Amino acid sequence: MAPSRPCICAVDVGTRSARAALFDLGGAMGPREVEPFALASRGETHGTYRADDIWNAVAKVVRRTAHGLEDGHIVGLAFDATCSLVLSGAQGGRLEIEPAGQDTIAWFDRRATAEARICSNAGGPSLDLFGGVMSPEMQVPKLLWLKNRHPELWSQLARAEDLVDHLVSRAVGFPVRGTASLAAKWPFLPGQGGWDEVFLDRVGLPDLRSRAALPATGLAVGTSAGTLCSEGAEALGLPAGIPVASGMIDGYAGALGCIALDPDAIALVAGTSVSVLAAASVSNSRETWWGPFEDVLAPGTQTLEAGLSDAGSLLDQVIAQGSERGNARSSHAQLLSRVAELHRDIGHALGADIHILPGERGLRGVQKVTPLGAVVHGLPAQLDPDALAAFYWRMAGSLALSIDELVAGTAPERTIAAVGGLMRSHLFTQIVADATERDVLVTETVDGVLLGTAMAGAVATGAFTNLAEAARTMAPDLRRTNPEPAGVAQARRDKSIRARMARHRAEIAGV
Repeated sequence: MAPSRPCICAVDVGTRSARAALFDLGGAMGPREVEPFALASRGETHGTYRADDIWNAVAKVVRRTAHGLEDGHIVGLAFDATCSLVLSGAQGGRLEIEPAGQDTIAWFDRRATAEARICSNAGGPSLDLFGGVMSPEMQVPKLLWLKNRHPELWSQLARAEDLVDHLVSRAVGFPVRGTASLAAKWPFLPGQGGWDEVFLDRVGLPDLRSRAALPATGLAVGTSAGTLCSEGAEALGLPAGIPVASGMIDGYAGALGCIALDPDAIALVAGTSVSVLAAASVSNSRETWWGPFEDVLAPGTQTLEAGLSDAGSLLDQVIAQGSERGNARSSHAQLLSRVAELHRDIGHALGADIHILPGERGLRGVQKVTPLGAVVHGLPAQLDPDALAAFYWRMAGSLALSIDELVAGTAPERTIAAVGGLMRSHLFTQIVADATERDVLVTETVDGVLLGTAMAGAVATGAFTNLAEAARTMAPDLRRTNPEPAGVAQARRDKSIRARMARHRAEIAGV
């Protein structure tokens, strides 16, 4: 059942699927639609898409969301998406970087490791935001890889853009860029004159702005990028002429949703990856944070970011290992159900002999030039269904300990407000509360990432004067999870063992 009119249609594009839902101006959410799209991957370092596949998935979920509604019910459209990089040639044609026609490099793609080292040696204010070491997941190393390794494609490049800007541009019918993506993923410094041209010269990309069609500035979060064009309206099944909001990176859309839960909390966005976001004033430590980034969450804000590229994806890998060892493939829901049963009988002894130290690949925060690999101790030789459930549980616990490390340096009394697929699990919410020794707020009535996107859309339509007003008005019902003494005690034991494992790993690696 659709929420009451008027509504904002919010679209969230993740790693493997597009989601959409309608939100009324009180924050009520209608049915949530999901449509997968193809991801081509090779090993742990390469991931690509076809932008048309993603747009077609978006069209399907929006059409299903809007089906049967009268004109005037939906008054605005807003997008968020991963920071995947869409490459276009002349006249907007695809710039194919893979034989199957892929034109989009996935956000997690790390093929540009050597180019990231070149960027890390450049120095300057842009690099300072990342602790002096550039991640190969960022846009500049990827484009430097394209220029150095495929000059024939570089010569054809006419536009390079974040996925969300590509989607918004298709919706309005002309090119647009959002400040949210420029300031967080490119060498763009809103408070220091915009583009860091010195950095671009040093890394060998003095022509990047002209080659990638990068503008002098971007559109602020919560502003209108234009109105839905006739071609976009036909594809999406929405009325032409409705406002389309400037786009957001999905993690920051989730952080906006967290602000609706508690404006003073640390924001946790937990899905395929994990992001932790906070106002720059909450921590004096820069050891685990990127930033501060200006204007990415809202105009006039400064935001810190930390995170892990591998989060929910590690739980996917546990499931895959179980299948490889002869088990019928389980879903996350099935494994969580079995974990809950075993936990009721065994308690925190479940899998307690398994200890996992995650790899450093994809760590957001101060990077290491050579990330160290993962270490697993105590994994059973035979992964029968119960052993697989125990392994899954301990991997979830390891992720919770990583989240605790990410929020280190912030005041311990600060609550965590959490959104994302992993936070739908009561078990995972509890283990995060225990590991961080903080209360965790979640909502079970709405998708928190889509809520943040809808808030930006509502401001762009003029329904609210700013994002703070939208957050207050559209705030959902909450569930608070408090740390439990037995879980806290287990987490403290695990932290002690984890610290010893980290020291031994460093000794073996000679660092």
